[in-house]
Amino acid sequence: MAISLEKIFQLKKHHTSVKTEFVAGITNFMAMSYILAVHPTIMASAGMPVGSVATAVALVSGIASIFMGLYSKYPFVLAPGMGTSIFFSFTLVASGIFTWQQGISLVLFSGILFLLMTIFGFREATAHFLPASIKLGIGAVIGIFLIYLGLKNSGIIIPTTHGLGMAKLNTPNIILTLGGLLLTIALQLRKIPGSMLIGIISITLAGTPLGITQWPDKIFSLPPSLEPVMFKFDFSGLTTPSTLPFIFVFFIGDFFDTLGTLLGVASQAKMLDKNGNLPNIEKPFFVDAVSTIIGSCFGLTTVTTYIESASGVSVGGRTGLTAIFTGLCFFTALLFTPLILMVPNIATAPCLIIVGLMLLDSLSHINFGTLDDTIAPLSMMAITAFSGSIANGIAVGLILYTFIKIVLGKRKELSPGLYLLTAIFMYYLAQQ
Repeated sequence: MAISLEKIFQLKKHHTSVKTEFVAGITNFMAMSYILAVHPTIMASAGMPVGSVATAVALVSGIASIFMGLYSKYPFVLAPGMGTSIFFSFTLVASGIFTWQQGISLVLFSGILFLLMTIFGFREATAHFLPASIKLGIGAVIGIFLIYLGLKNSGIIIPTTHGLGMAKLNTPNIILTLGGLLLTIALQLRKIPGSMLIGIISITLAGTPLGITQWPDKIFSLPPSLEPVMFKFDFSGLTTPSTLPFIFVFFIGDFFDTLGTLLGVASQAKMLDKNGNLPNIEKPFFVDAVSTIIGSCFGLTTVTTYIESASGVSVGGRTGLTAIFTGLCFFTALLFTPLILMVPNIATAPCLIIVGLMLLDSLSHINFGTLDDTIAPLSMMAITAFSGSIANGIAVGLILYTFIKIVLGKRKELSPGLYLLTAIFMYYLAQQ
């Protein structure tokens, strides 16, 4: 078996071994396993059954990661994206714009678009489709919303007659959340593998004597049925131009998340060529696109390459065998669904807050010395925060960016695709 693995993944060439790849795979899983508890919680806000979503997350994450390992031979791992799940649940479904069945259909469309762009080699054109400040702003916008959701789920912020207010901090729920947040941050700073998972487990256990955590009757069981979420597409009402902005938000989020993650992790692993490109990058893009299509069939939002792949790389993972071991861990998690479903909302709140804060790091790459590159991303954040809509924030930011560049006589910085997207978002806002 070792000989065949050597032949398939060229372990010696990449200065690694089966043992190293195994440890890297486990490390990846520990770093990203929080998604097993967090994603179902988010999707439940859209009215989807938590148990079925938990099964889908574990199954699709396993399939996608193994597919990545076998096809691309890279140590990248995949799971449903946090940002797109937030957009799906709160902007599309909870606001009443679409049903979750229609929302999943939009995810399918975005996956097909991503696949076509990859097959026909439009990756480079798409990478230059949006200006850097807008791409960075989108990450910050999602970060703001994740922080808001974490604070809301924990009960730290509550609705008042004047808007939002802060709750009393001496309640058990909030004390546990703040304690878990500090613990997770400390573990993150000390670079402890699986810090978010440790935080979730700690809060869950601490909540037991307080009656916050309800233990299941059994620890092991067959996973909940996928029937309530599988192939539940609803294409009614999706043929109008007003749906295009939502498809673009899914596509843009998935595409640029994947591009940034691939280049970032590959750079850490010293996989980039002298021009800063990842050899055969079309393969992980293909896997990402196909995985999103598969995920939509299982009732999930876009499936994307996770930055937590860097965890496995940091301990020596260099080939697709790392991704395969991570995928097998996700399959194993299917047997522990009762434990996943017992996790209370407050246990996942620190994860949402920390991931949101990490996404705000994208602001550090924006050139605040030029007003025309600053107004748009900051407007996106403000509109998202005050309107509670990621789509509205992106729409306003994009329109402002285009308007400012035209006023300043910098039309050459605007691509035809950007003009088209601006027109689509103007139509979208006009329909609100």
